[in-house]
Amino acid sequence: MRFPGSSEAFDHALMELNGVIRGSTEEVPDELRERAVRLYRDSDPKPVIRQLARQLGVHHEALRNWIRQD
Repeated sequence: MRFPGSSEAFDHALMELNGVIRGSTEEVPDELRERAVRLYRDSDPKPVIRQLARQLGVHHEALRNWIRQD
């Protein structure tokens, strides 16, 4: 999965997170939340939160809250 303007490291991290948390209705482990936030923060330019959340398979407000809490 390749996204315009993204680096290979971003794509790799996204695919790794995507495979682990997509479709989960249970609470997301802290490690995965931290990795999702780090993926957002390390990206340049910053991805749209709603798009990134969809790609990760989490609700956009959950991702937005994780970023705010970090």
